[in-house]
Amino acid sequence: MEDIVSEINRYTRGWIGYFRLATTPSVYQGLDEWMRRRLRQMQWKRWKRGTTRYQELTRLGAPKERAALGAGGTSPWRMSNSPIIHEALSNAFWRNTGLESITERYNQLRYSH
Repeated sequence: MEDIVSEINRYTRGWIGYFRLATTPSVYQGLDEWMRRRLRQMQWKRWKRGTTRYQELTRLGAPKERAALGAGGTSPWRMSNSPIIHEALSNAFWRNTGLESITERYNQLRYSH
């Protein structure tokens, strides 16, 4: 997952450097949200089996009862928006993984001059 995050960071740094003059911060916020949801979906799919999902969710600090709810499901995209997956794979989790926020980068470039 670290390789994917570093590739995303490299791509978005260049992208936001090019589009920093646009005055559409809500678009950047929407892109941030979509990107984190897509990463949650990828992580959930990588866990493959329900037992692995359950173990990983509890390892990330989810209560056992709620982890059982997050381990099931058939649609990865739908599960990526569930409250338990959001709790376990929170925005802080992605920041710790190294994911840079498009919105924060936009604000740095836009308002630093």
